[in-house]
Amino acid sequence: MRLLEEVQGSTLLLLAQGNATDGHLLSRTPPPLRSRVHFQPFLDVRRHLARIRQCDLALDTYGISGHTTSANYLWGGVPIVTSASSSWAGRVTSSLLAALAVSCPTALLGIARSESDFLDVARRLARSARGAAGRKRRLLDELRACMAGGSGGREEGGEARLNRLFDSQRWVEGWERVLRMMLESKGSSVDPLHIVMAWGS
Repeated sequence: MRLLEEVQGSTLLLLAQGNATDGHLLSRTPPPLRSRVHFQPFLDVRRHLARIRQCDLALDTYGISGHTTSANYLWGGVPIVTSASSSWAGRVTSSLLAALAVSCPTALLGIARSESDFLDVARRLARSARGAAGRKRRLLDELRACMAGGSGGREEGGEARLNRLFDSQRWVEGWERVLRMMLESKGSSVDPLHIVMAWGS
């Protein structure tokens, strides 16, 4: 709500639950801001991905972060702001961004270190989205290119260009190398190998 108050013209999209949750959330929203909170219906995957590509920025939840949801936004080239918690379930989005950062360090900007840092980063990016084309949007546009693999944006038809995070062929080849290393080390007299599959290799 603080971002809605501070970023003129911004709107918040939430997935409609179809129960009392929607009304409860809206009741906790200051009356002047309620018209800028929009509950979106469930859609099939293709239409859902097309919808989220229209967003400028995604805000992750704390405690239990986005999993498939965050992957969908990154697949669509939408920057995410997250703050990792101490549990594995609260670090999935930050792990996704860290994987992207191997080839595009700008992705690390989306990993906040505290609640105040989360608000600062989100405010900066949201205000960038509200700015006209030019310098004010440069940071957000750089992040969008980063989400799309640093290849300069989207393919014809709106599909995000494949980024490293979603390069399944490359991941499979790396996994096969690890399996071969495990087989080759079987029965050797050396100490057991501790193999790390580095996504950036």
